[in-house]
Amino acid sequence: MTSQPAASPGGPWPGPALLVPVTVDALVLTEPSYSLGWSWIAPNYSLVRFFQSQTRLFQNSPPLLIDPSGNTGPLTGVVIRWALPDALTAGGSADENTGAVTFPPVPNRWLVLRRVPGSPGATASWILASDYLGGHGPSYYANGQATTLGMSWPLANWPGEAALPAGLQPPLTAVGLGDPTFAAYLPNIQHIFAFHDPLTGVNPGTVTYTLCGWYAGHAVDPMSGPEYGPAGWQTSAEWAAVMSQLGWSVGSDLPAATAAAQAWAAAHGFASDPASPRTILPSRTVCHGLVSGVTWPGPAGPVQTGVPLVNPGDPSTMPGLAVAHTAADALATTVAATTGARTVFSTAGVLSRGTEAAGAALS
Repeated sequence: MTSQPAASPGGPWPGPALLVPVTVDALVLTEPSYSLGWSWIAPNYSLVRFFQSQTRLFQNSPPLLIDPSGNTGPLTGVVIRWALPDALTAGGSADENTGAVTFPPVPNRWLVLRRVPGSPGATASWILASDYLGGHGPSYYANGQATTLGMSWPLANWPGEAALPAGLQPPLTAVGLGDPTFAAYLPNIQHIFAFHDPLTGVNPGTVTYTLCGWYAGHAVDPMSGPEYGPAGWQTSAEWAAVMSQLGWSVGSDLPAATAAAQAWAAAHGFASDPASPRTILPSRTVCHGLVSGVTWPGPAGPVQTGVPLVNPGDPSTMPGLAVAHTAADALATTVAATTGARTVFSTAGVLSRGTEAAGAALS
């Protein structure tokens, strides 16, 4: 739990924010990286009006990256991508009549900080507006027409919230326009939940990226308790219900955290009232993450990849596919293959039949 100042010291304090960790991944791209085979499915919603799929598959084509200056093409540098918290990727239906599934809004402002140990001059920062329409991001469809979504600025060039357009309506969610893989697939989310750092002028070495995300504009933070009305939750019990619904917990640290938040508020001239739960309990979300020790070999450096190498002469290196009626059966097939079973299908069949028999006995 952390403290954040209000717009003017001495005024009402909006209360502390809840820190929610997220996973951050890094992809290092050098010139030799583009000699690899790539499959890049980029959305193109201008095809929708022709009743065609919004995705086109380009085999062995390089990724179409967009750097902070709007440059595109086979660029070098580091791409970072972060995963949203599970609570923000889970949908539900509150309407028994329609059964419509809705998803919570996701943070639409992200701060990316690059640090290079031993080279303070290589520090850089950017801000992303995930719901910015008409920016540098990928194709999207809004207001009845094809557009682009997502924008980024160097921190020094950030225009401020007041200068931004209204943004996406309704607020952005983890599934975008209804794609379950939207928030997880890089071609969908450049300048939204992913960022390309060209590392221009940065010498080879290790790089660290720190990430921070929050809600702004029309995006409503689920932590505020919008289900309780425009003012949000008002009691400790309602706050606990919001936390339970999101599946989040501060454990035994809550008393110490609230005491620290009140002390910070008092030291900085903000008013907090123990009788007012919203001034001592978090009603805002701040996502944060870190990826450190990223090796940057320079633009012409060697390929870095976690994809296993395939040797056609060694069957153990060849990718496999397990097809079964249940996940347990597919796992049995995979285990049989990786343990060196001579007859994979027959071994899997025995395990599969054993699973089915056990299920029948239990039922």
